[in-house]
Amino acid sequence: MKKVVLSMFSCLLFGLLQAQVTVTAVPPGPRFTLDDLWQVTLVENMTPTKEVWLSVSLNVYEQAGPKILTTTSQKFQFGKAAIININKTNLDNYGPISTVYHQRSFKNELAEARRNFPSGDYKVEVICNYEGNGFSEPLGKYLYNINAELVMPIQLVSVFNNDTIEDAYPMFNWTPPYPLPTGNLTYEIVLTEIKPLETPIAAVKRNQPLIRNQQVNQNSLIYTTVEPKLIAGKEYAWQVNAYTERGDFYSGSETWRFIYNPEEDTIDYPDQFYLMSSVIPNTYVTIFDNILPVKFVDDYEVVDTLSYLHLYDDNFALIATEEQIPIAHTLGTNYSYVRFCEDDFPIPNGRYVLEIGGVNKQKYFIRFQNNSLVGPVVE
Repeated sequence: MKKVVLSMFSCLLFGLLQAQVTVTAVPPGPRFTLDDLWQVTLVENMTPTKEVWLSVSLNVYEQAGPKILTTTSQKFQFGKAAIININKTNLDNYGPISTVYHQRSFKNELAEARRNFPSGDYKVEVICNYEGNGFSEPLGKYLYNINAELVMPIQLVSVFNNDTIEDAYPMFNWTPPYPLPTGNLTYEIVLTEIKPLETPIAAVKRNQPLIRNQQVNQNSLIYTTVEPKLIAGKEYAWQVNAYTERGDFYSGSETWRFIYNPEEDTIDYPDQFYLMSSVIPNTYVTIFDNILPVKFVDDYEVVDTLSYLHLYDDNFALIATEEQIPIAHTLGTNYSYVRFCEDDFPIPNGRYVLEIGGVNKQKYFIRFQNNSLVGPVVE
């Protein structure tokens, strides 16, 4: 008799609760993950007479087929709130979320698509459950249909895959995904060094990036002098991801690889043509090919140890600084050259003084006569 009375009480309580909770949900856009399906609202219409525990389950079906998966929150209470909104920003408060895949292959498909649902038509059933003593009963449901569209992923354009580049400040280009989502789309570009025995994908996932620019509003990016210098002979990996205005992942590109290997200096000059002195010499070095060769002393090993470059006319009036003067060198040697040709930094024929400041606070000077250009020599 006691069991019959308890059963009748449970049925009465369950019937009352069904009238007390309203379930609604907001369907995500055409590109969505499992977390994006959690946009559920529960409304308590009247306060229950006793402590009530609830949970929420999402059943996902193929539109005209079997159930694919079920994902369920942990049990919770309304507490003092009359309305509960469950979404992916606060999902941890209702977790850990348990997910059962009724089609094992679908779990693999999600993993391959970076948790995005494959293209197709789906039916989503949102259920609010009453969690009783050892049993669970549905209180209310909300159904909606959703279409996951095929999204053409981001296509990398350049720097080309497996290419060798000489430009220390390359431009990266890519094509947007298609179709574009509603609202603004922002890109995240990641560039990192590939360590020995690493794949490009592993490098992007593991290594500290040289750049991780997350607010790119166009489908190109120039590597600037603000970023860490590319190192000759090193391999690099790059990838681009797109995010919606809401911050959701929308599309990702492949991971491409390139090598930075600037062209080495192959110009050969006799040793006596290189002149370096800590005082201003009275003699001039004459150049005819727009190139001024320089030999650094033993404690001045590579051009990267330069502190500054100043170019003066013969009256010691400043003409240019290191930001305007291109200088190149052969890696691993003390030989360098300053190029004064038309494509880099042209100067008229005439006499000049090049001042080179070293990190050791020494100053070096070279007087030179430029006879490279066609026309009369300025004395």
